[in-house]
Amino acid sequence: FPPLKECIDERPSDVFAQLDNGTYFPQLELLDEFVEGYPEATFFLTFRDMEKWYHSISHWPPRKKGPHMDERWQKMNLTGLPAGIGNNIEEFSSWY
Repeated sequence: FPPLKECIDERPSDVFAQLDNGTYFPQLELLDEFVEGYPEATFFLTFRDMEKWYHSISHWPPRKKGPHMDERWQKMNLTGLPAGIGNNIEEFSSWY
């Protein structure tokens, strides 16, 4: 089944954005399934300066004490970013 099929069946849409919920990232984990299931779809991939991106994820959400996004990602096993990796900008840079 293509990802989002149930969403489309229930509520037809032309655009899906911000697919993750902060703990699961289907746009990473199911990329092959998206491409296979929606061969005519257009995917937008944005690029950011590494230092600005790292600053953003290491300060989000904006609170003094974490966990921030980078700390949460380190505990996950995201495709290409094994759990425990991402302690600094160099480790994230090799993944990004």
